[in-house]
Amino acid sequence: MAYFRSHWQLGGLTALLVLAAMVTIGCAAPGEQSGEASTPYVSSGGEANPPVSLTRLDNGEGGVTVEATWITPAHLQEMGKVSTGGFTPEQYVLVHVKLDTHSVDLSRYNMTRLATLSGLDDTASMPAAGWVGIQEDSHHREGYLAFPGGSNGQWEAKEKIAELRLKDVGGVAERVFHWEF
Repeated sequence: MAYFRSHWQLGGLTALLVLAAMVTIGCAAPGEQSGEASTPYVSSGGEANPPVSLTRLDNGEGGVTVEATWITPAHLQEMGKVSTGGFTPEQYVLVHVKLDTHSVDLSRYNMTRLATLSGLDDTASMPAAGWVGIQEDSHHREGYLAFPGGSNGQWEAKEKIAELRLKDVGGVAERVFHWEF
């Protein structure tokens, strides 16, 4: 009889501990449940803003998925010692781009010719000055698109928005990635 009572008490104690853990996890602030530190986003210009993802992902039309990330100093730091190919973040607007596919030869695309960037005045669309490849193979490409005209922070302050347009990737006439600052 004592054996069953101690098992019942142990089971009750276990259930109580599980319930307490669930309540603690449920009450934690967003982003803290997985042990992540809650850090504010700091834009390229240095001012603190609410956390906002600066990564845009398309729907994979034409068998090619494209991901574009507006570069901040924090993003460059996360990337580590990856070369920006002489396109300094102080003098160029940089966008980190990843392309993935299992059906299209991505190596045939000249990223510099396919990309334009525009701001508030959509007619002032500017072509890319260069592409710096990080990974260059036929099914997975990653790199930086560089646009002249100042840093990302200067662009954010002046234009308030950015639209990256990629033309004719995977048979899709145009892919548009939009940011608001």
